[in-house]
Amino acid sequence: ALAGYWDDAMRDALGYELVERDGRHVVEANPAAIRVGAEEITLGGRTNEAGWSLQVPSHLMVVERGTMDQPGGMIPLHIAESAAARVDSLTMDYLSDLNHYTLMLGAGAPLVAAAITSSR
Repeated sequence: ALAGYWDDAMRDALGYELVERDGRHVVEANPAAIRVGAEEITLGGRTNEAGWSLQVPSHLMVVERGTMDQPGGMIPLHIAESAAARVDSLTMDYLSDLNHYTLMLGAGAPLVAAAITSSR
């Protein structure tokens, strides 16, 4: 997911999670636990219910690609668009050329910072 985007800033941010195996750096994590957590966050009933009942101004940033840099992201675009259309306090930005990680660790970081700063 990060191979094409890797730089020193990412290494510094993720270095504590990386281990070297067979000449490659990989994240030392339990894949099953990550899958369960991701499903709970993105598809869980309580998460969806909370999203539909937002009452404070909120901003959803949807990226083009997911955790493995695959097309589609973690939340399908049509679901995010539906939420933004149904919830008056929710605005949404669709950010192409980013994935789940590069939103915060790469080219997307300044966009996130700008969104946070402008919402104050």
